[in-house]
Amino acid sequence: MNHPSDLYKILAICFRRPDEPLFEIFRKTDSFRDILKGTSLEGLLSEHTRLFSLSVAGGIPPYETEYGHKDIFFKTQRMADIAGFCHAFGVETTDTPPERIDFIGSELELMYWITLKEQRAMDAGKTEQAEICRDAAAKFLQDHLGRWGSYFGDQIAKSAHLPFYKQVGQSLFELIESECERLNVQPERVTGWNPEPLSATEFECGSETGCKGELS
Repeated sequence: MNHPSDLYKILAICFRRPDEPLFEIFRKTDSFRDILKGTSLEGLLSEHTRLFSLSVAGGIPPYETEYGHKDIFFKTQRMADIAGFCHAFGVETTDTPPERIDFIGSELELMYWITLKEQRAMDAGKTEQAEICRDAAAKFLQDHLGRWGSYFGDQIAKSAHLPFYKQVGQSLFELIESECERLNVQPERVTGWNPEPLSATEFECGSETGCKGELS
């Protein structure tokens, strides 16, 4: 069974805009090889744009703050809170072009690092450090990823035309539900997104509230 950190890392990569190197990685991955048969890079790119673009009708926003309150101060506060987690764990995203800090891939990347640090601390017998990481993971799920990740994943699984993104959406839904159970958290769940999303560049990683991380 994969450790949660492995699953967070894989899914964080899956939500990146695909290019040729990334497409080749997907095609060589056991869990994706079969479902990508007959799918071209152009087809995957088209599906990615259709599903996640804020400018395409019917797109599903891949940003946390598009779910829930529409007030700009609420969004700014949540962005700052996410940035605090990034700073605390030394995480910076490496998305090119820069992505908003509340991007699904960025939040999954953050959880990858937190859960990885937890596992490493446990392996080293550093119980107190492991508990700190576990508490941080639980709080981030409670306040952020857990409140919208399952809904987002379910919407992707239902809306995707290609098997690849159907599986990615379903896997995200299952991971978030499993992690909420593992960490004993019950987030306040969202049931929809705001009709007028912020622009993709209004809040970017790399700004004062941004986070930056290396995921390879």
